[in-house]
Amino acid sequence: MVPGGAQTGVVAPTIAALVVSLPERHRLLCESLHAIGDQTRPPDDVVVGIDPRRLGEAENMNRLQAATGCDWFAFCHDDDLWHPEHLAVAEKYMDNFDVIVCRFDLVGRPVSSMEPWHDDFDDLRRTNWISSPTCVVARAAVCDRWVG
Repeated sequence: MVPGGAQTGVVAPTIAALVVSLPERHRLLCESLHAIGDQTRPPDDVVVGIDPRRLGEAENMNRLQAATGCDWFAFCHDDDLWHPEHLAVAEKYMDNFDVIVCRFDLVGRPVSSMEPWHDDFDDLRRTNWISSPTCVVARAAVCDRWVG
């Protein structure tokens, strides 16, 4: 799929980067936004939600996805830094899947605290933690509400 789709007649999906931050973490937020800006396939929209009331991740994701009309949501926390190819790689799979779980490098936590990656979604569903920043999700797959 070609971003913009003009050459092939196929319209590329639109992707929104949804970023949740806490008010006291502005330095981390700036670093995260810089990594989003460095994407080789830039997002079509970037929506940042500061969470001063500590609503929690699910309620913040609901607020952020309601603020954009994009087809896909790429979740990010203020302490996450995407690889420059994150959205470009995810876009390759958008024709065939509704949820794309990307590999990631774990930095700053003991590796024993989580699996660094999974190849099998059935195995991933049974783990006790799926990091939303590793997920790129089709709007239709979340039914306009992220359940918390």
